Amino acid sequence: MNESDSAVISAATQKWTDAFNSGNAAAIAAMMSENGQLFPPNGDTVEGREAIQAFWQGFIDTGAKGSLEETELAVSGDMAYKTGKFQILDPEGNELDHGTYLEVWSRIDGTWQFHRDMWNSSVPLPA
Repeated sequence: MNESDSAVISAATQKWTDAFNSGNAAAIAAMMSENGQLFPPNGDTVEGREAIQAFWQGFIDTGAKGSLEETELAVSGDMAYKTGKFQILDPEGNELDHGTYLEVWSRIDGTWQFHRDMWNSSVPLPA
């Protein structure tokens, strides 16, 4: 694994968190590949930068804040994956959700971009 590749992808964890917490859904969408996809829990696939930006803007508009913690990263050629943990807080700082995520990255025209993003909650569904 090329150390600079892993450093770029690892740095995206903080970049994503900063964009989310500052309300910048456009910056999140710009990190995705043109045909990137989100696989949110209990929801349909979200595809393409415009739809991804709208998805995250709707989430941001709730006032939620988030944090990410990378747990594993592997790079092979022009593909990589990253796993980690997330936490979402309401505007008062109460936990709304926490769980794990899996990201698939592609190097496109020399630039690393999110290609697929999937996450799941560790919080049980209400009975």
